[in-house]
Amino acid sequence: MRLFGDRFLVDDEDALDLASGERVRLTIDEAPAREVIRDREAACSELAGIRHPLLVPIVDFGLAEGRWFEAHVQTMALRSTRDESRSAALHLVRFMRARGVIFSGEMAARHVRPAVNAPTPGWRPLGLRLVWRRAIDAVRAAMEAHGPPGVTRITVTGPCGSGLRTARVVLSRAARLAGFLPIDRRVEDWMRGDPALAAGRHLCVIDWLSSDHSLPLTLSIAAAASSRRHLWMRFCREHVTGEGSAPLEPLTVPEMRTMIYHDAELGPDSEEVDAAIAHADGLPGRLIQSLTSTHNARSAAVWVHEVAPDYLVTRPSPAATSIRHARADAGVPRLERVVEAARALVRRGRHARAERLLRRASEALAARGASDRAASAACDLGELRLTRGRPGPAREAFARARAWAADPRVMRRMLIGTACAMRDEGALVDAEAPLRSVIAAESHDRPDVHARCVLAEVLMLRDEIDAAWQVMEPVARSEHRGSTSDGLDVRAIAMLAEIHQRRGDLAKAARLAAEACRLADPRDHRSTCEAQLAILAIHAALGNAAEVRRCADLAMRAARAARSPVLRMFAAARVCAALADCGTAAPSQVDRLLKAASKLPPLQASRIKTILCRPSPVDAPTTRRSAIDLLESFTELLHEAGTDTAALAAVASRLAEILCAASVRIHSGSPRQTIASAGRDWTDERLVNRVLDGGAAEFRDGAAPEAVVAVRAGGATIGCLAVRWVTGSPPSRERAHEILRLAAAACAPLVREIEPRRARPGPGPHPDDLLGDGASADKLRDEIRRASLAPYPVLIEGGIDPQPHPSFIEV
Repeated sequence: MRLFGDRFLVDDEDALDLASGERVRLTIDEAPAREVIRDREAACSELAGIRHPLLVPIVDFGLAEGRWFEAHVQTMALRSTRDESRSAALHLVRFMRARGVIFSGEMAARHVRPAVNAPTPGWRPLGLRLVWRRAIDAVRAAMEAHGPPGVTRITVTGPCGSGLRTARVVLSRAARLAGFLPIDRRVEDWMRGDPALAAGRHLCVIDWLSSDHSLPLTLSIAAAASSRRHLWMRFCREHVTGEGSAPLEPLTVPEMRTMIYHDAELGPDSEEVDAAIAHADGLPGRLIQSLTSTHNARSAAVWVHEVAPDYLVTRPSPAATSIRHARADAGVPRLERVVEAARALVRRGRHARAERLLRRASEALAARGASDRAASAACDLGELRLTRGRPGPAREAFARARAWAADPRVMRRMLIGTACAMRDEGALVDAEAPLRSVIAAESHDRPDVHARCVLAEVLMLRDEIDAAWQVMEPVARSEHRGSTSDGLDVRAIAMLAEIHQRRGDLAKAARLAAEACRLADPRDHRSTCEAQLAILAIHAALGNAAEVRRCADLAMRAARAARSPVLRMFAAARVCAALADCGTAAPSQVDRLLKAASKLPPLQASRIKTILCRPSPVDAPTTRRSAIDLLESFTELLHEAGTDTAALAAVASRLAEILCAASVRIHSGSPRQTIASAGRDWTDERLVNRVLDGGAAEFRDGAAPEAVVAVRAGGATIGCLAVRWVTGSPPSRERAHEILRLAAAACAPLVREIEPRRARPGPGPHPDDLLGDGASADKLRDEIRRASLAPYPVLIEGGIDPQPHPSFIEV
């Protein structure tokens, strides 16, 4: 079977929809004329947004490979009596006429469902129009906007009857149009059997009502292979809140009224609709069931496409020719003992012998069919090579683990190890994708501390301090952090201390570093070393030489006991830098460290060189822009723009750049309208209306997080700034609120112009006291008008040069 239209697997007889795992009826026509394509696209767009018992639901349509295609759900013929079928057909004609669609014979053959004569319970045909859903719009924004690399998880939730199946159909098509390859999780065997289908593609894995919360294997393999962005779209009935959630909210009464077609002959009338709406409780499925059935029995024949069974086609994965099938226990226990012996050698510092044992044991386990155990041994080998400062061979070991592993826990180790190898090789952008993919699979109440620590380190190496804090913020809020002295938690606390120190909060950094030292287990030498280095940096910033020497001795002792050459050299560089800040460094020791660092991988050598040769804390430039710098940048944009509209558009673009936002909109209060925007547009203005009505700043999480801050002047709300992000990319609320308030203060004079304080003068040869109607006079009037809108007194001084018209103005 071959891939067609970036969604369907087709052969000579059948077509499989990868997005649902079901067989579909696929119609492919040779490239028709442009007018025909335009008419078909308009008709299919209308049919995709309506439902009727005699209409075959359309799954997808468009142009692919120069040909027009339409995919429909495979449904059975409608079972009804002859009179009921005739009545339903006439009802469909009236419904289509009301929607502005006229069926030709060819269109009717493709879109109209056949009927067979059979007795059925009483039912009534019903025409529906799908209404706009905020959750679907938020998910589409996350698909179409720029987002972080790696896997982004989006969870769409809704109870039975909320339209969750319809949302899957709509979002599957939206994913294809956004450039993703939609794949149902249950067809992963196809992808592993034919990996060329997903090679070099942006994937959207659809997880339909699955109880498995682990990261799909297809996404794990894709995240480790490249830094492309992928989506993991989960659909579940249980209500989920938090980051990446998109609950299908109940429909309002006006929305439910507008979705029903009122037929003059078969109804329903207004009273029936109101009674059904009162019983539906905001669920469209319950509303449809009430209006279509004339008896208490449910009419499954009418809306069979809403509860269609899964026609999942599976095939066995081709057996790997390199694996020799033998008894399940043929030498496997002995090889597992070899792996345990190699791990003991690593703890004793005998790295060379341990590396040889792990390499041979992993290959032997794979040859005996113990793939997960072989992948685990390969991960041990990769982690050992990272400890020895060999990221290239480590990455090769993790690549073998990726080919062997099927266990989600081993896949997690492989992704984190691959990211660490990329980090040590200097590929910091590529290292972000595997780590965000691991974070996408974490539970909402317990963050993945290890993956977040490594990602925060990568972001700090890229000098993105605010992004690193945003990654570690869930760890800081976690209730489990202070209840245990686990080494991983200690390293997370030390990382938080370093982030706060880089952000300028020395007091909070000191408290966290002291807590890390208190919780560190003396038997965990790596955690003890990192905790001591964190408190050492605080004492160095304070100039406490005695405490620096004490912490340096403890850190170096722990680094030597950890038996990690890279950690030992890195700790020595941090100690030398701290002593240099206190004025007690030895130049000879710095020279020896620089010479030894030249044998390390490029990134590690560069980090040590940067630590040893960095400027003093007083002279070091700060990369985080202060509030004054941001306000100056906004005012410069306002002064450089030629018009007020261009100035506000420039501010919106700058906000989108600073906040890494998908959309930025500037609204006026009277009249309520969008006066400037940047990025993708969106129509959900609930938060905007709350703020314009006098509310405080609003923040909302979900698949597309939003923030709205009021623009105020003279004690009144005259507008607002609205920002939307893709899940996984918004900054912390404190940082976003600070930047938006500064931008709102800078924009206030221009937003105030929307509702001028005095009426504009009427037309005439000289509408004011200034004489002249040329370009220079008009420019002067415009500058005076803009200056007069400022919320503070303005002094205007003018002068005249030899030219006959005013040429400058000073404010």
